[in-house]
Parts: sequence; C-alpha cells; structure tokens
Amino acid sequence: SATFFDGLPAFVDAQELPAVAVWLSDAQYTGK
Repeated sequence: SATFFDGLPAFVDAQELPAVAVWLSDAQYTGK
C-alpha cells in the first residue's frame, strides 16, 4: 500500500514498518 508522509510516498510492508517508524520519529525530532 502507498501511504504519504509529508508529501513523500512511502511504500510500506510489514518488514519496513520499523524503519518507517524510526524515520518518522527522526523527522519529528529534527523539526520536520
């Protein structure tokens, strides 16, 4: 499935969820 975060497409499957969660957390901490 294609989900959009901050206008960027992230093609997420079960194996990628942890990496996406880390990416989103990092983006929040850096003020994005």
